Amino acid sequence: MKTPEMTQRQKRVAELVRDVVSSGLSRGEVHLPPGGMVTLTGVWVSPDLRTGTVYFSLLGQGDVGEIAEALNAQARHFNQRLGKELHTKYTPRLRFRHDDALEEADRLNALIRKGVGTE
Repeated sequence: MKTPEMTQRQKRVAELVRDVVSSGLSRGEVHLPPGGMVTLTGVWVSPDLRTGTVYFSLLGQGDVGEIAEALNAQARHFNQRLGKELHTKYTPRLRFRHDDALEEADRLNALIRKGVGTE
């Protein structure tokens, strides 16, 4: 996950987004497909605070596409909760994207263990 540097204001809003989404997920406010255990790996908020991207990674075995679709379908729920807690002119419109950095790191570690790329 490579995102542009954020201002302090963006970081404060991103932290609130993370708190709202993670508390909603931990309380079971949204329904995810089987194997839909996720962890949030990051949040990026645009400079105008109108959009926010929540990056997640899978903790279990599940279909990434289905889980991303389910999270994006529930984005409105998170936006409503965020609107109640955020005191800014705009509430970021959230979207969820899979962060494959952990899977990529596992793949590279497996290649290194096999001896590929050590020439």
